[in-house]
Amino acid sequence: MDIFKDALKAWGLPGSIYEMLATPFAIGNFVMDWGKYERFLIRLIADLEGRPYKEVEPELLDGPTRGYEDRLTSLRQSVEVQEICAALDELLILHSDLVQRRHDIVHGVWTGHDEDSRPVFKRLRKDTGIEVTRKGFAELNEDRNQIFKANELIVKILVKLGTMTQS
Repeated sequence: MDIFKDALKAWGLPGSIYEMLATPFAIGNFVMDWGKYERFLIRLIADLEGRPYKEVEPELLDGPTRGYEDRLTSLRQSVEVQEICAALDELLILHSDLVQRRHDIVHGVWTGHDEDSRPVFKRLRKDTGIEVTRKGFAELNEDRNQIFKANELIVKILVKLGTMTQS
């Protein structure tokens, strides 16, 4: 990506164009990665419940976002393997943060640019009344990295459950 910024400078274009072009793609990537993450969560819940994915999927996709957290919390109580419990605890904490990030990104409003020409985005959270501000491409990529971290935890749990092999 720095090559792109360098090319813009070489052409005499401001660095803000990079942010203006890259940020919408980062939002799109986050949303696509969120969809994959939801599928991983559904797979995990289905495997923990011992039910087919196709039975669990409509229950979760048609319900509130909170449904994932509620189901995982409930299932966590029945897990006896300490390593899986620890990974589920970590996933629940990460998931709670990710849901807020997702809501901020999907329901926020882009309000202009800051002094460094990064797009600024704001959202007033209904539940807390806190105004959240996010800035540009780098923060959106960090949000995506948190999704990747959650997916890694899910894979770790699935491998421990014996329902997924790791090659």
